[in-house]
Amino acid sequence: MKNSNEYGELLEPYFKEGSLPPDVKIFRTKTGGLNNNLFLKSENDPEIYVLRTPLETALRKETEDHIFQEYTSIGLKNGGWRFRKIPEQAEDIGCWISLGFPVVLPISHTESSMLYPLLSAPTYKDSLMAGDLSANSALLDNYFSVIMDAHKKNVVFGDRWGPNEFVSDKGILLHDFDTKLLSEDRKDFELSQIIYYSVHNAVSCRGEVVQFIKKLLDDRKASQEYNLDIVSQFLAGHISFFRGMPDGGIEEEISSLIDSL
Repeated sequence: MKNSNEYGELLEPYFKEGSLPPDVKIFRTKTGGLNNNLFLKSENDPEIYVLRTPLETALRKETEDHIFQEYTSIGLKNGGWRFRKIPEQAEDIGCWISLGFPVVLPISHTESSMLYPLLSAPTYKDSLMAGDLSANSALLDNYFSVIMDAHKKNVVFGDRWGPNEFVSDKGILLHDFDTKLLSEDRKDFELSQIIYYSVHNAVSCRGEVVQFIKKLLDDRKASQEYNLDIVSQFLAGHISFFRGMPDGGIEEEISSLIDSL
């Protein structure tokens, strides 16, 4: 394991407040498109911690440019989203938890980093990929219920796709809130996101999942909460943008769903 001294300034606030054991060491780092993650462990503590810090602006640019291209191509207007800073993420998470939404609670945070427990749970994406509809119907219902109930309370989480949620023994747990949606049709956009990625990730039963989602939206009277014409436009935008990419290949399934909305 790497000694934590090289990250002393970053870790010091957590040592002072007692959020981290004093002998914690870094045993792995993982860099994403927007953040760097330090995996931390103490010799005498079974808990594994993850310290997330935003990458420097120059290192984030490629991912930010991709998100700009993706969102505008799908149909969000420029200015329809922005990136949350760490303090805003922490504030929003606290608000969502107070409203009863299943969100991963950070242990602590500073102005520039956030400390989480490492969850030993599969992601929503992996869970859908591993099962058939009989195994995934309760999970799909749980996930859509959480997102749609949040929308009724005017809560829009932002950036909902399979790797950004975990599946615990108690159900879905939302995580990772770098992106904040701002446009008037943000609820419609987020619904289109969870529809598209749920169908895409259910690799062994996509057609059945489409039928399941059709019924779910009808049963929950989605037409009363959403502009389904706009949802359909966003879904068509997903098809167009992801055509020929790893997240594409489901034009037939999504087109079938669009026809039913």
